Amino acid sequence: MQRKRASGSWMGLAGRSPREQVWRVLAILFVLFVLPVLIGAVLFTSSAPLADARPTPTPLQVGAGRAAIEQLQASRQRPGGVSLLTLTPTHLDGLSALATHGFRPDRLNLYLHEERLHVAASHALPLGRWLNVGLVVSAPSNGFPEVEARIGAVSLPAYPTRLLLEGLRQLLRLRGAVIPPLDTVVQRFSIRNGAVMAAVQLPPKTGLLDQFTGGDAIDGAQVLDRYCALVALQARDPQSDFAIQVRRAFPPGQAATAETNRAGFVALAMLVVDPRAGQLAGLEPSATRRCPSPATAITLHVRDDLPKHWALSAALAAQAGVQFSSAMGEWKELADSLSAASAFQTGTASGFSFVDLAADRSGFQIARAAGDPRRAQDVAQRLATATQERLLPPALLQNDEGLSDAAFAARYGSVQDPRYKRLVAEIDRTLARDGLLAQPD
Repeated sequence: MQRKRASGSWMGLAGRSPREQVWRVLAILFVLFVLPVLIGAVLFTSSAPLADARPTPTPLQVGAGRAAIEQLQASRQRPGGVSLLTLTPTHLDGLSALATHGFRPDRLNLYLHEERLHVAASHALPLGRWLNVGLVVSAPSNGFPEVEARIGAVSLPAYPTRLLLEGLRQLLRLRGAVIPPLDTVVQRFSIRNGAVMAAVQLPPKTGLLDQFTGGDAIDGAQVLDRYCALVALQARDPQSDFAIQVRRAFPPGQAATAETNRAGFVALAMLVVDPRAGQLAGLEPSATRRCPSPATAITLHVRDDLPKHWALSAALAAQAGVQFSSAMGEWKELADSLSAASAFQTGTASGFSFVDLAADRSGFQIARAAGDPRRAQDVAQRLATATQERLLPPALLQNDEGLSDAAFAARYGSVQDPRYKRLVAEIDRTLARDGLLAQPD
């Protein structure tokens, strides 16, 4: 009893009416718990984004961003080796445009100013708030460069920022990402001749994409088993028809879940596109050596490019989500519309193709439906009886192809233009009416 009286006296409740005691308790709870949250919201979040809004990427931005990503990919394919990155302002602008488009409504701006690399990132929060992070990276340096940060209204000098980044690295490692020490990731950093120069050592697989796309983890062991089963079937009975490969990836009578369907799409992309697509499920390239992919060309409507578009878009949607997969399909076609003379045209200038885009949209729409637990079994059964006509209705083969950047701009403006959007909406209506997800008559 004495202990209770002491507690009541400490809280200022002794001798007060029940109503006064309730209000006093609420006031104490507000000071201890609610007020710190409100102060944190004011200090660390904002009512407006720091990074600028960006229009849909232009073909040049897509090409430059893709060239920058290819530099990063090349460095990841040299395990234990150090690669030199050279990122010009055009590369940085391209990366910013792709990130802002692919992860919208979040935003990213990368730019050089006064011999420093500036990073502005804005993450959308509920209730119209934004988490804004600004970084200023100084040069030159041996090892990880000096970085100053600003989070909301709070500024951090270099040393606390490094401690914060190290803490973030450890947190990501606990969540499954493979992030080496900071001074191993960046071993030299400088800005010369208006470009960022960095010596980096990146692991082949970090798992970092999974942290930011919000995609569901895919069982790598299940993907590998299904891929090897597809390879074995193709070795025994080579088939070039993409619809047959889809039916093999989703055999009839098999119990299907959203998880098994996602694994099936990645295994199919490994067979049709490249075994390295298994990295979407965390598979190292060496894991597929026991199941070498046959060399048989796989076609859809007598074309070997359409299965690749369909399968990769489906696999990306299974791992990273529909928005990211859709954006990548548009980026690919925009990059293809670049002139062959462009410094950022890394492949054949085949032009913008609405037929390829239709294959992309068919793949990711079906993967989205198959990843819905409520529809997983039904969609898997439809895939088990897939035909070429259902995977990509023949009417969509009549759409424009081979459009140069200038021709695309003259006819459709941009991917935000109403003319472009009308055609994409018509593609989607055709898929809904005649595609694999069409409702039976």
